[in-house]
Amino acid sequence: MSRAEAFRRYRLVALASAAAAGIATLVGAILDPAAFFAAWLAAFWYWLALPLGALALLMIHNMTGGEWQASARVPLQAMAATMPFFILAFVPILVGLHDLYSWARTPDQANAWYLNLRFFGVRAAAYFIVWNFFALWQLRGGISAPRSQVLSAIGLVLLGYSVTWASIDWLMSIEPDWFSSVYGMMAGSGAFVIALAFALIAIVALRGAGAMEDKAFRRHVASL
Repeated sequence: MSRAEAFRRYRLVALASAAAAGIATLVGAILDPAAFFAAWLAAFWYWLALPLGALALLMIHNMTGGEWQASARVPLQAMAATMPFFILAFVPILVGLHDLYSWARTPDQANAWYLNLRFFGVRAAAYFIVWNFFALWQLRGGISAPRSQVLSAIGLVLLGYSVTWASIDWLMSIEPDWFSSVYGMMAGSGAFVIALAFALIAIVALRGAGAMEDKAFRRHVASL
């Protein structure tokens, strides 16, 4: 099977899956809105891990270099390119705030200075601005150079903080009285692993099984 034929097959499968999932999502939203919003939030965070983890890997390579990006850069950039779509995917979460978060229904809590609708929206906007800025920069080709290394270092710091606080805002605040000092690190490392696993699957699938006979290719993949 040629690469073009494989791409057409993957595209058809993806479109059919998206159509079926869209119908099921619409039915679920009508029958049980509360369950729909909870499921949407879980799925949103899982898939958001792909561009977030890809950005981390791309910026790490910008700082350290290495031949391992020879095989991984295209799928990682493809994942990073999906970041703008998550702005739209976040809209149902905004719609379902009162179903998802008890603090949105009872604004007179002790931590209301932080968990309130206005500040929640401001923080969410800041996260998406940071993530989309660095995604756009990576898609425009920020390969290792002194300026690129500095910007990547700044980006990794901002990515670490923003992912930590986003996980607290969107996931941990479901239970507003519970907290964990390691929660953000777990969420960030999970995104990193998910993106890395997806990149490996994409590399092997797009190159074909025969590519694994190439020693250089195997070495690059093993370096990930």
